[in-house]
Amino acid sequence: MTDPQLMTLAFAIIIPLSMLLYSNSRIAEAKETLRAEMVAGNGRITEMKETLRAEMATGNSRITEMNSRITEAKETLRAEVATSNSRIDDVNNRISDFRETMRAEMAARFARMSTEIQSLSGS
Repeated sequence: MTDPQLMTLAFAIIIPLSMLLYSNSRIAEAKETLRAEMVAGNGRITEMKETLRAEMATGNSRITEMNSRITEAKETLRAEVATSNSRIDDVNNRISDFRETMRAEMAARFARMSTEIQSLSGS
């Protein structure tokens, strides 16, 4: 083999091998970069999960607080309605008593008027 043929053969072997080595080092570098970015991304995801959990806990405590306030408001309203119903019953009883008193007085007056009319017509 001549020198140019050996050189051509050497280049035919060396250039693809060097390209393969370079490519492998670039792939390894890309893998390391990707791993580092994944670790950083996982850290950000973990932070976001913790933030979300904290916000959900705050939201849950607000919901619990609102439920207790609603329960208190319901109890207050029930007590006020019971008081109002009691007052209404008292007014209804007074009205009934007044009606009965008025009926009794009217009956007594009519009886007196009837007696007076009879005494006037009988005289």
